[in-house]
Formats: sequence, C-alpha cells, structure tokens
Amino acid sequence: MKGNLVRMTKHCAISLLAGLMLSKVAWAQTDAQALESALKDKQMVLRSYSADTVARYDWVDSKLVANPVKMYTFGMFITRSVKLKNGKLVLDGERGTFVRNVKTNEIFLAGKMPMKLEVNLHDAAPAVVIQHLQEMMFFPDAQAAATGLPEMVADDVPFDISRTPQEKRDFVKVFDGGRWTRLDRHSTKIVTPKLVFSVEPEFSDEARNVKINGSVRFAFYVSETGHVGEIWLVSPLGLGLDERAANAVRQYVFKPEQCNGRPVGVAVTVDVNYQIF
Repeated sequence: MKGNLVRMTKHCAISLLAGLMLSKVAWAQTDAQALESALKDKQMVLRSYSADTVARYDWVDSKLVANPVKMYTFGMFITRSVKLKNGKLVLDGERGTFVRNVKTNEIFLAGKMPMKLEVNLHDAAPAVVIQHLQEMMFFPDAQAAATGLPEMVADDVPFDISRTPQEKRDFVKVFDGGRWTRLDRHSTKIVTPKLVFSVEPEFSDEARNVKINGSVRFAFYVSETGHVGEIWLVSPLGLGLDERAANAVRQYVFKPEQCNGRPVGVAVTVDVNYQIF
C-alpha cells in the first residue's frame, strides 16, 4: 500500500511538472501569436537597416543585439508570420528597398525578397522579450529611420531633400580623422578612387530563367587602403541578384581617393550590371 502511494505521488508530481511545462510552452506560443497579430503585414524599417536574407539577433542583458550585417538598405521589412521554436523567435517576411521614381518623384518599394529575422532568446522568458521587441527592432516610422541614416549614405536615399542636386555636386564627402567631412570640391584637390580589381557577379537560376537585364546600385565605403567596407543596397533587382552583386563588390580593390595628396576614405556609388544576350 505504501509503495503504491509513493508511486502515485511520483506519478502525480511528474504529471504536474509536465503540465507546467506544457503551460509555459502554450503561454510562449500565445505571446508569439500576439506579436504576429501586432506586426502582420505592417511595413516597418529595421533599426539595423539589414538587407541580409537572414538577419540574426541575440537577447543579451535585457537588450536586443544585432549580429554583424553583410548588406544594408533603407527599406521596409514586412512581417508575414511569427514563430517560437527551439529557443528562437523567428519572424518570416520580406524586405524591399525605397526607390524614388525620378519622373513622378514618387517613392515605392522595389526588389521585394524573402527575409527572416531570428532572435536567440538565450533562455530569457519569451513574454519579457516580446513586449520590448517591436520598439527595439524597428523604427517608429520611415522619417525617423531616414534621420538615423549614417552620414555615408545620407545623400543617396529617396528621403533626403535637404540638399539640391547642385549642392551635392559642389561638395565632396570624405572620411578623414575618424569622421565624415564635407569639402568644397572646387577648392580641394581631389583624385577620385580608381577600380584596379573587380569580380564578375554571379547569376541566380531564377534570373537566368527570366533572362533578366538590369543593374543593382550600391553605395559603399572605400577605405584609405582601397578596400571595400560597409555596403548599402540603393536600387535592387531582386531574384537573388542583390546578394550576388554585393558578394562581387565586396572583393573589389581600388586605388584610394586622394585629398590634397594623401589617401582618405570615401563613399562611392556603383551600378553592377546583369545582361543576358
């Protein structure tokens, strides 16, 4: 009788523990569903400006920390679903890049491609993370995102109307002494960077099938040693070509820009062309 009672007690304890674990899973899934309801189909700008196919984050010391970004863009992420699986919160959706139609002056999203955001919770309670996630991951609106853009690309995005085209032509922007500086082009001796090594971009199977012809535009940093640093997608093609073009640009080598006889860092804009004959 006593042995049966012990076994019954253990069985009840195990059942209770299992029930609590299932309840926690159910609560966590409910939290994820609530986040999905809040974000589904909304167009929001990532604070990381990531254009990577998979953008990864870690929840560390009550903060959301973005992993290094390979390719940036000023655009929107559109959430389609939110799932919690194996300690990771996964937002599936797509990203697009803001592009301005020069004829109509209208801004639209171009080059929409599948994208995934993965947040490693590192044993943090999902409910705690989720209540802060929207604010930490996204800008409140596109104008705030435009204001937060780094100086390197501030002149190359559709929302910049603070300077006229003539003003942009009259000044050159260089990275020198640890900061970006605007110099009068007419009173400064500038020798622009020269490409000395390039790599042909690869095609995606999808692009080959539709025989696409077009170009991907990037703004990227060229250091005082002539190597490529931060890469921003300015005008996309989609079909998997943006990432392949960025991989080619990343391998470029330049004779660096010269400012008054010494090398400096500079942002350049380049079109990577795709043509199938």
